[in-house]
Amino acid sequence: MAARELRRAGRTIEAAIAARGRWWRPWGRGLWATARTSYAPRPLAAAFEQRVVALETGGGARVRRRVAVARGSRPALLIVPGLYASLDEGLFSHIAELALAKTGRSVVLVEDRLAGPTLALNRGEVPRLRQMADELAAIVATLDARPDALALSAGAAVALAAAERTFERIVAWSAAVDIGAVARQLGDRPLLRRYYERVHCRAFASAGVAAPPLGAVQQALASDHSLATPHAPLLLLHAARDPVAPLAALAPLARHPGVIVHVLQAGGHLGFGAVAGPEIYVAPFVQAPSSSVS
Repeated sequence: MAARELRRAGRTIEAAIAARGRWWRPWGRGLWATARTSYAPRPLAAAFEQRVVALETGGGARVRRRVAVARGSRPALLIVPGLYASLDEGLFSHIAELALAKTGRSVVLVEDRLAGPTLALNRGEVPRLRQMADELAAIVATLDARPDALALSAGAAVALAAAERTFERIVAWSAAVDIGAVARQLGDRPLLRRYYERVHCRAFASAGVAAPPLGAVQQALASDHSLATPHAPLLLLHAARDPVAPLAALAPLARHPGVIVHVLQAGGHLGFGAVAGPEIYVAPFVQAPSSSVS
């Protein structure tokens, strides 16, 4: 049932983006790189209460993470961003408000290690995907019900690496699940790589710590990570010409039962919000309400 609902949601999203008209077509070549939109100036505090949580993960390690919670009714919808989440807080605020209005969900934004405030908490420590996945599972364990996950870019790799029974379902946009493939793609496109290096430096500068080379961060992220078997129904929405995360990298996932890969002919990398608005990110959860609703 969940897979069928997610497949229908994917078709609806593709139709909504295709209906935007001729002006969108040039971006189908993959020139649109990020989700920066007119929502960007909106502060995260507009929709979330921010907290710092102490977590104990595998091996007894204790870490501190920043989470932001917009409290509604159960179940929860976790937004798991990519590597530079702090640059898109306005978009996340709108997604949170829409999720509360349309589904009545508790919305929890889990910052990753390259979002400025969390990076500052950890003194500039370069993240590893497996470590982030363990921390994410520890956060989920504190909730009352199994949540759904809205994962963006490299946030998809974190969500997929989380332990079994962490999520009810996962919807991933522009899934950068293979960091090695992302590194090779950026290496082949000097202009795009220079753009991401600037974004990378800004993320570390906002935390007041020195930025390591972009390649060093990519190496650290991928050092102990291999793509796991998805433990929940998964919808992957990915542009055919994504300039950052190659579509071919998703091929191994497509062979798993319960995984729907829906290829969009336009969109670039996370460029969908600038076309259809933040409502498009919430659409799969409106059509596919969680079975854990009490």
